[in-house]
Order: sequence, then C-alpha cells, then structure tokens
Amino acid sequence: MIGSGPAGQRAAVQAAKLKKKVLIVERENWGGACTHKGTIPSKTLKEAALLNEARLDNAWEKILFKKDRVLKNECEIIARQLDRNDVIRVQGQAAFTGPNTVEVAGKIYEGQKFLIAVGTRPSRGGDLPWALADLYDSDSLLDMKESPQSLLVIGAGVIGCEYASIFARLGVPVTLIDRRKELLRSVDQEIVERLQMHFSEMNIELSMGAEFSGMRASSGVRGIEIEINGAQRSYSTALVCMGREGNVDKLGLESIGVKFSNRGIVEVNEYYQTNLPHIYAAGDVIGAPALAASSSEQGRLAARHAFGVETAPFSKLFPYGIYTIPEISSVGLQESELIKANTSYVVGRARYSELARGQILGDEHGLLKLLVSKETHRILGVHILGTGATELIHIGQTAMHFDATVEFFVSNIFNYPTLAEAYKVAALNAQNQL
Repeated sequence: MIGSGPAGQRAAVQAAKLKKKVLIVERENWGGACTHKGTIPSKTLKEAALLNEARLDNAWEKILFKKDRVLKNECEIIARQLDRNDVIRVQGQAAFTGPNTVEVAGKIYEGQKFLIAVGTRPSRGGDLPWALADLYDSDSLLDMKESPQSLLVIGAGVIGCEYASIFARLGVPVTLIDRRKELLRSVDQEIVERLQMHFSEMNIELSMGAEFSGMRASSGVRGIEIEINGAQRSYSTALVCMGREGNVDKLGLESIGVKFSNRGIVEVNEYYQTNLPHIYAAGDVIGAPALAASSSEQGRLAARHAFGVETAPFSKLFPYGIYTIPEISSVGLQESELIKANTSYVVGRARYSELARGQILGDEHGLLKLLVSKETHRILGVHILGTGATELIHIGQTAMHFDATVEFFVSNIFNYPTLAEAYKVAALNAQNQL
C-alpha cells in the first residue's frame, strides 16, 4: 500500500484480515493528507470556529492548538490500528523500479499486489505569484500564524466555501470569487440559494463569474493587491482553492506504464485496477467522488478484489457532506436529475425555523428536503442544509437503502424536540401533496 490516508489504511487492514503480509508506505505523516492537510484539520477548525472560544483573544492561536491536538491523537490512533493488525509501516517516498518492486529510502521491496492511495494536493496553476508571503493554498493555510485582517478566497468550490464560512464566523471580512457562474454546481439549487442567503448575512461578499488579474504584493508592509472586475482591491491575505491534482509525480508510474491524466488522476476500472491488473488505485487519486468515506470503502473493495474475495460493489447510495457553516449534506437524486428523467415527484420540506429544536438552536436557515416519487411514494433523494446535516443525512440514507416510502417517516415517532423530527415534518408535507 502506498499512502496511509483512508484508502490505504482500510486496504491495509482488510488485506491483513485476509491473512496477507502487508506493507504500507507513507511519505510524510501517518494518516496522509486527509488527517494532516484536508478533512480532519478543516473540520476541526470549523467546529472550533463555532465555539465561543473562537471569539476570544488569540482566537486563531487557540484554534490551531486544538487542531494540532486532534491531529496528534488521530495520527497515533492510525498507527496503533496498523500495528495491531501486523501491518509493516515504512516511512519515505515510494517509487516503482519495476512492475513488482518499489524503492523506499534506498531499500527495494517486492510485492504481488500494490495499491496506489497517495491522494491529491492543491493545484498551483493560474499564473499566480506563489512566492508572495500572504498568498496561501489550503495546505499552506494551516501554517498561518495569525488570523487575517481580511481574506480573499479564489475558488467557490467545496473547499473555498468551507474556509470562507469559517473565517467569516471568526469575524474576518471575506470576499469569495470564482470565474464560474454557479456556486457548488453539484448541490441542490434550493439548498445553494439558502446557503448564499446565509453567506450574505455573514457578510461574505460573493462574486460569481468574476474576472481577476494582476495579483501583486501590496504597496504597504504586508498584503495583496488584485484587480477584480476592473476594480483594484486590497486584502491582507488571499487563499486559492482552484482544484487539486494527484500526488503521482514521484512514483515512477511512467516507467512501468501505469496510465494517469495530466492532472495526476490514475485511471482504474470498476474493481479499482489500473491498466496493470496487479496494481490498484483508490481514493482521491482516482478522482470523484474524492470523499474520505468513499476512499476508505474503495480501499477495502480493492483489497478484497485483489485477493479474490467476492464482495458487493461500491454502494450507489452514499452521502455527500460539505462542512460549510451551515453544513450541507445529500444522498440520492436531485430535482434537476428527476426533471431530466421525466420522473413525477413531489417535494416535502421541513424548515428548521418551524422545528422547536431549530428555534432552540437559533438555526433560521436550516432546511430538509425529501424528494418523493408520485408513483411509488419511495424516497428518491434527501437534501439538507443546517445544523447537524452531515449526521441527519444517514437516516435518509438508511431508509432509501431499504426502499422506504414516505409513509415510513409519517408512521414513525421521533424524539421531541430534535432535528431528526424534520423527517416526519417533511414527510407529512409530501404526503399532503400526494
């Protein structure tokens, strides 16, 4: 296994459970980019920003301390899990020297099966002056010593939206821009509209379809100047979130003929095999959906297939989670997909502002949507914006897995007051239309 992120971890443990001798190579820190640069630190920062302590003096310093503590603990947990399963851990840069051999720190290791799970890193293209002290990507941002006075976020995708909302929550004036005209194109449109409304109330200046150029150091001591839509603007800090690319450049894949794109995305089949059948790849390095949870499952499935164990395929019903403030999560189909397929459906809505728990929490923008088939009454999709969205989504996911109808939620009893009660409220709303 090359890479110790979610895909590499799960694959290594699965192979060990199958009584195979397993070696896992990690270039930097155990847990990979997910633990040290991506999912875990950004979500820790988000939760810390939500706490009252985030508004105290030295807030950024306190938040980074919490982030470092979580990362240290998570790293130790991962290492212990691998050790418990007798997985051999080797640290260093791996490079293929042949179809069945890799070199790490001057030593050659031979194997029958390989898994490439090296993840991705932020793209640093766009002719931007990366030498500027106040220009960051989502990796280097975590090394920032103090909270910015003002922040420009370039790229309104998932990562850009997450960090924009985190810093806005900390009271930092944030401008979020993107050359694309649509915000979060993969998310339900009604959910996006509500998120934009919340961003506006958080004083996030959002500019989609923006044109920008001429980034340079400020004429002052620190900061950045840039032209946006023809106007000169100044910020203390800029964060660029304009895509990611696979960490394959030092693996020697060209020398053995493994195919990958110009963005470093490794090509695989439905079993996660590359064009060399004994070499697999999983996780972000193979592209979408590029989620920690899906990467973990891909690693497990790849290991089982590699050793001939029959396994159910990757589930089509997996949730997406976006850790903005407020959170977004969804599972199943979107309205646009149902319209395109000429599927008759109704929408059941539950607004957090109408739930007792929503009022207690002060969440005025929260919304849970059920998309329900007019013909069969089955749940076709669930879309949530608001507090606890990434937790609540699993109720809908489980119900859909068992082909539940809207009547399932109508006839069940939920604790009161809870946010989970939104499922019943939305189901009753859908039933009225049916």
